Amino acid sequence: LWHSVQRVLKVPKPDSGRKAGAPARAYYIALALSSPLQVGKQSYAVVVVNADGSKAFPGAAALAVRAADGGSTMGLRLAAALADMASSEPEHETLARLLAVGGEVPSIQEPDPTICPFEWFRAYRGVDEGALYPLRAGLLFLPKPSVFIPAPDIMRITTGRGGGVHCGATNTDVLVE
Repeated sequence: LWHSVQRVLKVPKPDSGRKAGAPARAYYIALALSSPLQVGKQSYAVVVVNADGSKAFPGAAALAVRAADGGSTMGLRLAAALADMASSEPEHETLARLLAVGGEVPSIQEPDPTICPFEWFRAYRGVDEGALYPLRAGLLFLPKPSVFIPAPDIMRITTGRGGGVHCGATNTDVLVE
């Protein structure tokens, strides 16, 4: 799995009661994979982990000791990453950093207000309701089915129904090519 991790994406779970700029109560941490993970008959190109937005990661110190004791290159990298973390660091930050270190991903992608002023949009993929996250790295749809489209793979995004924009419409179609 580690060799397939292309990106680590950390996004807030949708919460209509949260004010803009305030920390989220919970986050999704998504691993975009270069080759899908096969579990039984299911194939997953994006693996998602839920993380708390305020509580510290439980057992980080014990995990650091176990990772270092293993002596593997991966264990030593994880132990070093854990040693740099404050014990009060929120779970979402700790997990995102550990997953980035494990997958040897140089940075964690998060919503960027210079790309889009909104962190997410309520969206549907067919009949499945979720959230669409516009990120510098691409478009992420969560929770199920989890889909990530890297920015270089997007040729064009078309909005509107049947090619036309309908004023006053509460919903619109988005076609990603």
